Amino acid sequence: EVTLHTYLQVREDDISLYGFTEQETLNLFETLLTVSGVGPKLAVRIVNAMPSDLFCRAILQNELAVLTRIPGIGKKTAQRLVLELKDKLAAQADSLSSAVDAAPLAEGGVQSQVVAALTSLGYRAEEAAGALRAAAKQAPELLESESN
Repeated sequence: EVTLHTYLQVREDDISLYGFTEQETLNLFETLLTVSGVGPKLAVRIVNAMPSDLFCRAILQNELAVLTRIPGIGKKTAQRLVLELKDKLAAQADSLSSAVDAAPLAEGGVQSQVVAALTSLGYRAEEAAGALRAAAKQAPELLESESN
């Protein structure tokens, strides 16, 4: 049995249906659509690029370098995402798993490198994040940054 969470967009010349396996991903997609200049195609690109908890952490910690690594997001779009989403995501942080971990998500950080490596190998962003969380539970010292 599979549950699919959907978003239906109706415009005068088009009807589009977007499906997500996780409610959290759908919620992030809908939140992204509230940002000026972000349409469904870019929102899908964003939710597919990284797990929602890492994206939320990047927004909350103003990590523009992490955001600009997502295809289709330049510096100005990243700044607009942070400006328009920071308050909204802070209010939703309780419902997002580990959205505000104490460890910063710096560019080139171990966590973002692990997720990037797994997604480049063909894993979905959600699977990569799940593997990262499982690894962190079993051996948290592996995910500590080199600066510690």
